[in-house]
Amino acid sequence: MKQSRKIFICIAATLISVIILMATLGFFKTHEIHSRIKILADATAIPALFSLGLFGLISIGKSGMFDIFGYGVSRLSSLFIPKRQIAHTSYYDYKTKTHTKNPSFALLLYIGIPLLICSILLTILYYKV
Repeated sequence: MKQSRKIFICIAATLISVIILMATLGFFKTHEIHSRIKILADATAIPALFSLGLFGLISIGKSGMFDIFGYGVSRLSSLFIPKRQIAHTSYYDYKTKTHTKNPSFALLLYIGIPLLICSILLTILYYKV
């Protein structure tokens, strides 16, 4: 998939989630500016924290921190399942085979940080007004 298409899909999904959250929280029902600012702050904070949390989990998973657990489970399951063949004889072979070039998920970071900044600014504005 082209990079521009990925960017468009991520931004569109984020905007749709913000609009759905705004509708769910009652943004279109209220006419007070004070409550609308609060709803906007909440509607931008939820997708921001979701995308930043997802980026954190993916980056930890891609770093290879939990590879030893995957290798151990595959070795243990090969002891109890007789027809299962072990493709990797050593941990080094397993690590070199599993760590191929993976796509970058930095787009989640680039979407999450501006939404979080927007949410913080709207929260500050909410308490100032």
